[in-house]
Amino acid sequence: MQSVKPVIEKTFLEHNISIDSAMLHGRSLISLHRREVDNLIFMRLPLVMKDLHARAMGKAILANMNNGDLSSFLESIKLEKLTPNTIVDPKALLNDLKLSKERGYSINNEEYVKGLICIGAPVINYNTKKVQGAVSLDFPASEYSMEIIESNYTGILTKLASELSEIFTISGV
Repeated sequence: MQSVKPVIEKTFLEHNISIDSAMLHGRSLISLHRREVDNLIFMRLPLVMKDLHARAMGKAILANMNNGDLSSFLESIKLEKLTPNTIVDPKALLNDLKLSKERGYSINNEEYVKGLICIGAPVINYNTKKVQGAVSLDFPASEYSMEIIESNYTGILTKLASELSEIFTISGV
């Protein structure tokens, strides 16, 4: 899905911020496009990501699934603890997902990788009203507080998610 690349590149250049995007495929995320600033912890993201409960993009998707799909998904996976902050209690995860849905973005506060904070938003196909993917902004925890991220970057994130949702809708993904 090459059509997401110019939109992500434009946002990257305007805000000098690391951005990830992925498409939902079954119970996994397939990486679409990643753009990284120099100060971010270097890590090679896998092409296929299965640990949705520990990622901002994954939690953005889970928060926007219908209750039946979410229940089925959570019953089919093991909530693996990847860092001390990873949420592995199903009730705590459901509460976190509820908050994510209410505010319009998810938070990964060093849950996937220690030292990395991410916020994510769903990418929706507006015709089907279904979540099709997600986008996240990624920050080094050593340089950004959660308060700064939430006050300065959530608008950028939700605008980008909306632009990507338009692309997914037009392309029929």
